Amino acid sequence: MQVQVSQTVSGRSPRGWVALAVWLTGAAALVLLDSSIDLANQAVILVLVSALAALWSSPWAAAAASGLGVLAFNVAFVPPRGTFAVDLHQHALLLATTLVVSGLVALLMSRQRSLAAQEQRHAQQSEALRLLGDRLREADDPVVLVGAFRQTLQQATGAAVVLLLPGRAADAGLAEHLEGEADADERAGLHLCIREGVAFGPGTGRHDEQPAWYLPIRGRKASLGAALVRVGPIAATVGQRGHAQALCDQLGLALERADALRSAAAARTEKPEKQMNAGTPATAPAEQSVAAPAPATDATLGQVLRLRRAGNAAQEPPGQAMANESRQ
Repeated sequence: MQVQVSQTVSGRSPRGWVALAVWLTGAAALVLLDSSIDLANQAVILVLVSALAALWSSPWAAAAASGLGVLAFNVAFVPPRGTFAVDLHQHALLLATTLVVSGLVALLMSRQRSLAAQEQRHAQQSEALRLLGDRLREADDPVVLVGAFRQTLQQATGAAVVLLLPGRAADAGLAEHLEGEADADERAGLHLCIREGVAFGPGTGRHDEQPAWYLPIRGRKASLGAALVRVGPIAATVGQRGHAQALCDQLGLALERADALRSAAAARTEKPEKQMNAGTPATAPAEQSVAAPAPATDATLGQVLRLRRAGNAAQEPPGQAMANESRQ
């Protein structure tokens, strides 16, 4: 199970050489059209070049390039040429307007590029979460996917990862599972993360002096493990902690669901046994209750026979009755 999440968006990452090529092309176009168009149209070309170069530049680099471009435009094309001086007020106003517009356009284009890259990265992260959730649900026991999950988390953060899963209540006698290598201090931090159920490390507001993230592997009710991500103080600014925590929570929910299914299966197995054990001693009293009325039945039968003999004796002649009594 490997879900790859790229850190930058292909084709949209800042490339200084492309921006430099755009500026050189724009400068060549201005030189070639110097005798064909006026100064105002040349300024429009400068704004266009600044906007195009911003597509492949960082925001601050685009703004700086726009400022330098306006200064070079002043020296090369605004009379008197070859100096920073400006003879006419309308030329000074044109330079100021060009500087502001080109700077704003460059910043807006860079911002738009950054937002597009961020949106595509979020889409990739959402797809990675979906694929991870599907594979965890397909597994009978998510513990067997811990090694592959560690590789996925390493790819998402670009840092080394260690996972710790303590022995769970559903698996009596199961020792804790450590995926990766960790020293005594890191083990203590992982256990603390499991107990508290919160993340700590660089940028979390808790134990910021630590060189790594400690992320809880959370279910709905408790933490079922912890992940150690050795990001370092520089990589911690990339903004990947939220995505890493979401991946850990996916594993935690899968582990909790597997524990619940095992507990339910064990409860279903124990219930019939308890019913059978409870039903065995209850049979004897039932049999005794059925056999108890037997003496009353025999006594009633004897009374009926005596009454029948008495009735027969009353109907027989006196001589016959005396003969029967003598035989008895």
